[in-house]
Order: sequence, then C-alpha cells, then structure tokens
Amino acid sequence: MRAKTLGQVATALVAIAALVLSIVALTSDSSPLANRSRLAPSGIYVDGRDDVPHYFVAISSTEDNNVRGSMNFFYQDGQTSVVFTFAGFYVPTRTGGSSGVLTLTTTVAKDEGSATQSAGSIPTTLSVLYGTTHIAFGECTNYLHFASTLAACSFSRSHV
Repeated sequence: MRAKTLGQVATALVAIAALVLSIVALTSDSSPLANRSRLAPSGIYVDGRDDVPHYFVAISSTEDNNVRGSMNFFYQDGQTSVVFTFAGFYVPTRTGGSSGVLTLTTTVAKDEGSATQSAGSIPTTLSVLYGTTHIAFGECTNYLHFASTLAACSFSRSHV
C-alpha cells in the first residue's frame, strides 16, 4: 500500500465531511419550503492550505435559517479534532441572503487533541460574519490558540 501525502488525506477528509453534511441537510429537512434556495451557509470552510495544519469549519443549515456545525483542527499527521460545536441562526443583511450574521451558541468539545480549548476560553456566544464565499470569526486569536493572526480567523468555502 502506498503512503498518502498530507494534502491527499486532507482533501479526502474535507470531501467526506462535505458529503456527510449534504446528506444530513437533505435527509433532515422537513420544511414545507424545501424547494426554496438556502440562505444560510452550508459546507466546509477552511483557513489554510490543505498541506499545512489548519482550522476548518463544518456547517449545515436548514430552510428556517438555523445552523449547526463545528470548529475543527487538521493536524500535520492527517488527524482531526473538534475544538467546539455550535448551533444558532442566520440573519441576512442583504436582499437575497448573500451576506449576514450568524449568532452561534458554542459547546466545548470533550476531545483531547492539542487544539482543544478549556471551557472558559471559548465564548459561549459568537457573532460571526458571513459572505457568499467566506465566514469571519472576528478576533478568534483569543480562543483558537493555533490562530496567530486575525487572517487565520477568516475561512473560505472549500471547493472540494
């Protein structure tokens, strides 16, 4: 069996996570508005390249603009850990829902990875900005200890 590169493993993990989120969103949507396009974000958003350790956000939404997901960390060896999970809602700021604010309530993960934070370090409520292709967690350097600059708090939609 040939060894896989870190980038190949990361790409596979992102693809699997996106598939799971899509299946969950499709099978759990009991809204009578099922044919209406979604306004809230769904998918995988990353703050770094696939070949280096980085944070990524997995998020799914419902027709009534509720969201749920997790902040995760991708390690150099290809392992991942959940930093925290969240649930909340999306309020569009423009007609058509191309941008808005996510109001999230967080729950600290019980994981033991080095990216895991203590319960007191992660805010219980977060306001997160959303655009068509990005999510911005503001000053996440206060609670994501591997995020050393504010640029690391901005996540772009993964196309994998």
